[in-house]
Amino acid sequence: RDLRNQIEYAIDKAIEQGLEQGLEQGLEQGLEQGIQQGLEQGLEQGLEQGRAEGRAEGFAEGVENGVSNVARKLKAMGVDYKTIVESTCLSIEEIEAL
Repeated sequence: RDLRNQIEYAIDKAIEQGLEQGLEQGLEQGLEQGIQQGLEQGLEQGLEQGRAEGRAEGFAEGVENGVSNVARKLKAMGVDYKTIVESTCLSIEEIEAL
């Protein structure tokens, strides 16, 4: 009986240690995979957001440049400032600076 009890105790301890080691390894691997996946998703979202902001800024800058060019041409043609202000929504100061 003593021998059987020793064997059962050893088996129980081995199973307990195996479970602990398996849990540790699983947590480490899960953490590594989670970090990697999080980094990939964060990078992808950051790139998407950066592209969207860049497009918006580029569009706004293009519109601004286009309005300035139109105002500059109207001014060169001798169109009165009031008409240019109404057409471009630029201020008189902005038109004078062109």
